[in-house]
Amino acid sequence: MNITIENKKQKAIELMNKLDIYKPYIKGFKDKNSVCFYENFGGFWAYQEPELMAKIKEFEEKHNVLVYAVTHEYLEFGECYDFLYIPDYEEEWDEMLYPQGNMFYAYAYVWNKTDDFCSEFGTIGIRSFGGGIKRVADRQERRREHGGRKRCTAPAFSGYGSYPGGRGHPDQTGSYGRPHGAAHPRL
Repeated sequence: MNITIENKKQKAIELMNKLDIYKPYIKGFKDKNSVCFYENFGGFWAYQEPELMAKIKEFEEKHNVLVYAVTHEYLEFGECYDFLYIPDYEEEWDEMLYPQGNMFYAYAYVWNKTDDFCSEFGTIGIRSFGGGIKRVADRQERRREHGGRKRCTAPAFSGYGSYPGGRGHPDQTGSYGRPHGAAHPRL
């Protein structure tokens, strides 16, 4: 399926407004296709980081998606950039971002710059504040879920179509009939 870039851009702008992103960053995306990356809620233009910009372009071309925001953080398993994106499949757009209490869950591709092998698609928790966003994850809970071991995984909540936390209900399947935690077949 080929959804136009303009349609993807309109959806991205809708989600950026939902996240209450700083208006000049939304305008930069709308007018110049400039993506902003965030470190602890502070925003920077991705074009200021050539390696990041090259990875965004590579990801967009490979998967036919549109990246609209990126978060950056250092986690116990490496330096990670979380690409929030709009996929080429319009039926999935309603699932790309959903509120949960004082945060949002978003589908993302997490590029683990330290160990590219550990890069993957999944659901991450993000919080919005002061016009910026930040990935939030309870590492203690994640470690308890996995026997206290460090994981070689990038997303806070792995599994396209899974419940937040990466755990699916045993009697149900995820979005579009995939088992909870199953990889998205198109990506």
